Amino acid sequence: MKRRDVFPFTAIIGQDMMKLALELNVINPRLGGVLIQGEKGTAKSTAVRALADLLPPRKCIDGCRYHDDPNDKSNWCDECSEKYKDVEPPVKLQSMKVIELPVSATEDRVVGSLDIEEAIQMVNARPRPLALYYFTKDKQREAMMLKQVSYGGGCINDTIVHLATSHMPFGGVGNSGMGGYHGKDSFDTFTHKKSIMKKSVLLDIPIRYAPFKNKLNILKKLM
Repeated sequence: MKRRDVFPFTAIIGQDMMKLALELNVINPRLGGVLIQGEKGTAKSTAVRALADLLPPRKCIDGCRYHDDPNDKSNWCDECSEKYKDVEPPVKLQSMKVIELPVSATEDRVVGSLDIEEAIQMVNARPRPLALYYFTKDKQREAMMLKQVSYGGGCINDTIVHLATSHMPFGGVGNSGMGGYHGKDSFDTFTHKKSIMKKSVLLDIPIRYAPFKNKLNILKKLM
């Protein structure tokens, strides 16, 4: 495959803040990435490709589809963990590449499924949400999420549509609101329910009233 010509990183004039942000992200990937915005022709893609061209090749396991680091066994894929459990894996040098992804790409689509337990902990560590939308085909994960997370209303494998029915209440919990609305639930939320007990006047036990002298002993015997 013919190598694509790359404009030198040091030849890019201006854009000092953008270049610094890219360099810092390479030094410490835990920063989580860089969002670059700008008009067409302001060297956004050029700068990314140029910086990638400067980076040294990295060691990876030869034949691994995920290019696992041979020195980081804790993060090996299941295939490499099983295949090279008792032997040293073959190693090759992999040049850095720039991968283009759609703007709508989410973290789980790029790096795999999210840790469900960690996700639940993150949600529960914050004020309870007004709505929960969870996408999964795994019935166990679905049950775990619904059981362990408190929320106002929600959907599985969809969003918003639960608001369209009048047969399901929707409302917040704690900081996200109180009560519920939709159909009869709206009426109940804004209705004060009065309670009253009525007894007959035909029978009234005097022991209920003062003075209580000697009545306590009678009550003890009755109890």
